[in-house]
Amino acid sequence: KLIDSLMVIYQKRIEFWPKYKTNTLNYYASDLYNYLQDKPEELYKGLTEVIDQLGSKTDMKTFPLYMNVTCNLYKEGKIESEEVFAVYEKTMKYLAEVPTEGNEIKKKLVDKTTGDIDAVFGASGVADTDNLIAIYSPKFEADPTNLELAKSIASKLAKVEGGLDTDLFINTMKLWYENEPSSSSAYMLYKLNVSREDIDAAIMYLEGAIAAEDSDADTDAGYYFELAVIASKNGNNAKAME
Repeated sequence: KLIDSLMVIYQKRIEFWPKYKTNTLNYYASDLYNYLQDKPEELYKGLTEVIDQLGSKTDMKTFPLYMNVTCNLYKEGKIESEEVFAVYEKTMKYLAEVPTEGNEIKKKLVDKTTGDIDAVFGASGVADTDNLIAIYSPKFEADPTNLELAKSIASKLAKVEGGLDTDLFINTMKLWYENEPSSSSAYMLYKLNVSREDIDAAIMYLEGAIAAEDSDADTDAGYYFELAVIASKNGNNAKAME
């Protein structure tokens, strides 16, 4: 009864003092998590309503909690994998919209929150190759020139076992590299060609990653080391020494 009363008070506060809505909703989300963990479906519904209203104004600590609740419901068989992906994409979208320019502290907080969400999402088991293919192949086929979608799909597939060997990864990476020939996209194509044992192409793309203007000296050093190792393993000792 006390918990129910508390939740009603939050709703009334929003109704009567709308100018404090953002803060009230963030406190409300915190207490939802504090008091409704024994009712995960109700908690999930409440957190969804809060985050959908606040978007990028959601308190940072709420996003990983929301992801955790979502993944737990998936593990219990109460929601489908598509819903977990939708929550993941939504939270990442809102985090990307948080203004951080000129605020290094907030930027670090956003980066940490993003990392926490990735960790929860990765540990859930939902982000395997089969699920990624089933969910994202139709989306990419329906919108094959959508660069942001392609980048998102390629990045996800690069993190899961077997993801690099899929046609979906190849197609999204081709679109990415054609539109943005950057160090990161060249490096992904390097990994792709290594997995397919096309060493000449792999070396070409890794050299492209090194030559790209957006990579720094530390990153290039790592790339050079990889280049030396792969050249040596494939009998090209002169290239490895170089």
